[in-house]
Amino acid sequence: MTGGDREGDREEAPVPDRSAFLEQAGRRLGASLHHGRTVRTVARLVQPLLADLAVVVLPVRGRRTSWHRAGPGDTEESGQVPAEALERAPRVADAVSGVQARAAVLPARELDGLDGALPPDLDPGAQALVIQLSGNGVSAGALILVRGPERPGFRGPDIELARQYAARAGLALATAALYSQQAETTAVLRANLAPAPLPAVDGVRLGAAYRPAAHALRISGDFYHVAARPDDGVSFFFGDVCGKGAEAAVLAGLVQQTLRTLALTDSEPVRDLRLLNQLLLGEESRFTTLVTGSARPAPDGGLTVVTAGGGHLPPLILRHDGRVEEVTIDGTLVGVLPEPAFDRTESHLAHGELMLLYSDGVTEARGGPTGYEWYGDERLARTLATWWGMPAGAVAERVELLATQWLGGRPHDDIAVLVLQAPPCPRRREDAP
Repeated sequence: MTGGDREGDREEAPVPDRSAFLEQAGRRLGASLHHGRTVRTVARLVQPLLADLAVVVLPVRGRRTSWHRAGPGDTEESGQVPAEALERAPRVADAVSGVQARAAVLPARELDGLDGALPPDLDPGAQALVIQLSGNGVSAGALILVRGPERPGFRGPDIELARQYAARAGLALATAALYSQQAETTAVLRANLAPAPLPAVDGVRLGAAYRPAAHALRISGDFYHVAARPDDGVSFFFGDVCGKGAEAAVLAGLVQQTLRTLALTDSEPVRDLRLLNQLLLGEESRFTTLVTGSARPAPDGGLTVVTAGGGHLPPLILRHDGRVEEVTIDGTLVGVLPEPAFDRTESHLAHGELMLLYSDGVTEARGGPTGYEWYGDERLARTLATWWGMPAGAVAERVELLATQWLGGRPHDDIAVLVLQAPPCPRRREDAP
């Protein structure tokens, strides 16, 4: 520690209850996981009790470092300085980098090189205390406390109190920084993995619904993708990867990127499933269920839907007479067996008929009157049979809504729904009003 007594120094009036201050500071510092808010709290709490003003200097990111100042009085200011500016304030640089863990007392004028972090009109006789903010063994920044010449200099009891406060503040900053990094990563994953808007394609009606599980940070392991084909119709895939949360989302991203890349070639559903299976075999306990295929306008105005499956729930077809048919798609889980069995099925949808693809988050929604009953395949089929004439988008939204209502606010798995529908029968001229 450097620096000595100033002329006229006197003992600082004792803090009435130092343990109460630290206890209150701990509660205030732990009240938020927002990193910027925590930085501001760290600077505010010690001013004016321990200093006339306080500055928090954060670790260098890129070639710059950020700072926040509270005081003098009620003033607050934030800014950034180039990383090179720290070289002009070596005590601060050592604290920020973690080289110097001990507190250092020095004339405040030695910190002028921080380019505005301290007020330009600071009294030449002011004294500064620089302390490392350590969080989990890694520096979370530096805390600078400044007192004017009218106050006693920093001495043993106050330095110890500041050191104990800095330990709590550093831990709070490190926790908030980790949470912010996780939140940023989650936001990037969510943005990249959220389904793209459905395309508008002549001759094909589309609808979809998507609800990630709340306990999985709003990142879903269910996925679907629909793209317009260069010639006519659409290509699509729909699936569910093993696992939950971020791990499942990463696998879902790999599967989607692979299938989108294969779609740029002369894509064929069974071949695509075999290639994806080969890719996933090297990943331990990583597999997916999947339905992939295409839907093209048929000569009679309906749709020809080709599907290939890998262990996913069979799609349902709603016919014009209210019958609900299950589309049998034989296929093993994708990514489990070195010699998988995949097959393709071709279905025809007449005017207004539709195909429903859904994840097990719908049928395995647990709730109802008892709170323990699954929504189930049979209930879904019976309900679907009553929706003849509804457009694809309304059907998808209705499935998701009914599953959510069945849950009654209870935790749920990811829910995804995709509907492919042939356009309704065109009205004859004599039927027009």
